Amino acid sequence: MSLSTLLDNAMSEFTISTMQDAAILNIIDMESIINIDPDYQRPGSVWSLSKKQLFIDSLINGYDIPKFYFHVLPQGSGQKKYAIIDGRQRLEAIWGFADNKFTLADDFKFFHNEEISVGRLSIAELAEKHPRLYTKFNSRTLAVTLIDTEDFDIIEDMFSRLNEAVPLNAAEKRNALGGTLPIAIREIASLDFFTECIKVNPSRYRHHDIIVKMLYQESSDKILDTKKASLDRFTTVYRDQNNDISCIKIRAVDILKHMENVFQEKDVLLKSSGNVVLYYILYSKLIKENKKLPSRDDFIQFERLREENRRKMQSSDESSWDIKIDYTLIEYDDLAQSSNDASAIEARYKILRQYFGV
Repeated sequence: MSLSTLLDNAMSEFTISTMQDAAILNIIDMESIINIDPDYQRPGSVWSLSKKQLFIDSLINGYDIPKFYFHVLPQGSGQKKYAIIDGRQRLEAIWGFADNKFTLADDFKFFHNEEISVGRLSIAELAEKHPRLYTKFNSRTLAVTLIDTEDFDIIEDMFSRLNEAVPLNAAEKRNALGGTLPIAIREIASLDFFTECIKVNPSRYRHHDIIVKMLYQESSDKILDTKKASLDRFTTVYRDQNNDISCIKIRAVDILKHMENVFQEKDVLLKSSGNVVLYYILYSKLIKENKKLPSRDDFIQFERLREENRRKMQSSDESSWDIKIDYTLIEYDDLAQSSNDASAIEARYKILRQYFGV
């Protein structure tokens, strides 16, 4: 279904209008009342400096740019009046330039008069040295479409559709779906285990992707593959059938609370998504079986054994390989290359239990 069809079919549920005073100066003044980080949004501040500068260049030189989409928030939503549906990076570029956080590009040229030299100027310097060009920038009118609705599912669906031209990754798409599962994921992402312990970069919802894998594993007694197709099916089930995710979430939170007490802040043991999920599975199974849980020292010792074993494998003294090398650890290393495959996950899990004696 196209975006236009979606809008036509739901006209009774929301209204569409065009922002009347959408000059850049007004958009700058509105910064405090626009929510740029609603739940469905991508992470912000991902544009490079050169991309921000190119966008400001386009504005000053009169290039056509895509329209912005704002959600008119229901009354009682706090101090924010709007939420950005599409155009976050562009808004942040405008606000960043207006706040003197970056300058025009070194090679900036004003096409209507190339004799004007404004490269490397901040907006404050532009106002002082070229007030007419400064006024031209501030008075440029943007195309802003306002969507007025209290149905947040429509807004989330619209966000996903609008971003198809710049593909969302799997975690971003799941976050935009709405329903009970994304809410549970966001709640788990706020736990200390994710905010303090793991060393995986949280950009583009990588933490959310890890959490989906944990919840998916928690939904079955078997160890499951964590490939995209399987995770998408799991997400769809809890979206379309409105299944209750709360029981799975409660179990996951309990396991992660145990893990918070084991691992350190930004722990090097948790710098790989595959390892984070694997260790979660290990703790989940051991807690259910009421077995002794491995300590951080146990993991450190295991990693030292792996490192020592790899050095032996790379040694030129081939005559003593059969005596020195632990081929189970070599297998563990090889299996790590297939971190989403069920059989590989299960084999690594069993090796960990063997070495920890549980």
